[in-house]
Amino acid sequence: MNTTSDFARAFYTVPQAAAVLQVHENTIYHLVRSGKVEHYKVGAQIRIARAELERLKVERKA
Repeated sequence: MNTTSDFARAFYTVPQAAAVLQVHENTIYHLVRSGKVEHYKVGAQIRIARAELERLKVERKA
């Protein structure tokens, strides 16, 4: 069983989130900077919750 599949983890780094949403990493950074995505900082890294990625996926479809 692969526990590192797309939605097996609770939080994602920017590159991982970009891969899940199939967008460029710069798009994720733009969403973070503009306050359109809830995120957490762990040291210098940005983490985005799985639930937030789900919300973004739904929003993109609308």
